[in-house]
Amino acid sequence: MTPELFDKLKDIKTKQAGWTIARAINTGTLYPSSFVGCHAGDVESYEVFKELFNPVIEAYHKGFKMDGSMSHVTKMDASLITETVDEGTKSKVISTRIRVARNLTFVPLNPGGTKQTRLEVASTMEKVFAGIKDEDLKGKFYRHTTMSDK
Repeated sequence: MTPELFDKLKDIKTKQAGWTIARAINTGTLYPSSFVGCHAGDVESYEVFKELFNPVIEAYHKGFKMDGSMSHVTKMDASLITETVDEGTKSKVISTRIRVARNLTFVPLNPGGTKQTRLEVASTMEKVFAGIKDEDLKGKFYRHTTMSDK
């Protein structure tokens, strides 16, 4: 972030979360030793404030370019896993957590979210998980506010 870039972007707000460049750089401003130092409040932030975010994303993901010349290398295909896991190791897996907060376009990202949008995410995902019929995928959805220590 430079003073010139801040001046250029300082009066812009995103539509969904009302995110500003000041909010985006707040962590880095208050805690200069923080790992990344900036946060998007909603998906629109990545486009509106791309002059800040693109270089940060490229630096964080060494070798990745945001100019569209390459695609992300993540492949979510379980058949590509070639390592074998022995039964003793498998028996130690009790549960798996799926993080969904950043995958729903109708709510802001976590930094731009509110209590209400977080409750919307929980209610939506509770319904989604309740509808899973596949025995390998279904499980129980627990809200942090009602989970017991057990």
